[in-house]
Amino acid sequence: MTFKKIFLLFLIWRLIDFFIIILAKQIIPYLGFFPYQEDLFKYHLPPFLSSLANFDGAHYLRISAKGYDTHEQVFFPLFPLLIRFLSPLFAKNHLLTGLFLSNIAFLFGLYFFSRALKLYQLKKREIFLTLLLLLFFPTSFFFGALYTEGLFFFF
Repeated sequence: MTFKKIFLLFLIWRLIDFFIIILAKQIIPYLGFFPYQEDLFKYHLPPFLSSLANFDGAHYLRISAKGYDTHEQVFFPLFPLLIRFLSPLFAKNHLLTGLFLSNIAFLFGLYFFSRALKLYQLKKREIFLTLLLLLFFPTSFFFGALYTEGLFFFF
C-alpha cells in the first residue's frame, strides 16, 4: 500500500475516533480521578483532546515538563524526553506535542508494518484488511493517545 492510502486510512480512523470521543464526552460526565489531572487544563485545548492524556498520559506530561518524581519511576524516559525536546515546535505545549508525536509515530509505524507484511508476500487486499483490523480494533485509540503505544508500534 502506498503511504497516501495509509494516510487516508489513518485520517478516517482519527476522525471516527474524535467523533466517538466527542460523543462520549456529551454522554458520560468527566470525573477525572487520577493524579495530575489539573495539569491537563493548563494547555487550553478542547476537552476532547485533553481526554486523550488521562491516567499515564498525565504522568508523561508531568515528567516531560518537570522531570521525575518519586512515584513516576515506572515510566520509561524516551517518550517524555521526546516530548520535551519537540515541545518548542508547539509553543511549549507538551500535551499537543505528545499527541502529535504519538500520532505521527503510529502513522509511520503503519507504513512500515504494511511494508513488512508485503515482505511476507501478502496480497494487497490482505494488507489492507490487516491495517483496517488494527485501526478499528476497540483498543486502537491507545495508539493515538498520549501513551507510548504509538511510539512503540513505530519501533
